[in-house]
Amino acid sequence: MSDTTNAYAVQFQAFSAIALDQYAVSLNWTPPSGIAIQYYTIKYKESTQADFIIFADNVSNTDTGIMVTGLKKGTTYDFRVTAKRDPNGTVNSHVVQATTAKIS
Repeated sequence: MSDTTNAYAVQFQAFSAIALDQYAVSLNWTPPSGIAIQYYTIKYKESTQADFIIFADNVSNTDTGIMVTGLKKGTTYDFRVTAKRDPNGTVNSHVVQATTAKIS
């Protein structure tokens, strides 16, 4: 049985995505306060797709940013960070979007 964030109104304080170039987006977040986080999972998907893909798992609980690479140019992506907080609970960020540059 999984314990969800929203049941306890615990949320990421901030989460942003900035396209760096044609193939990379920088993600930065401020973690939820008042809970012990074990690690983060970074997920992304093309905005037209239904399912998220894991970009990185077991990201250190001290990290507050990551660069997502290997993306397609001129494409809009959705991003989400999931914080693993205890054996049964996770906290999902809200979804943010960024569009990679179209420059060839």
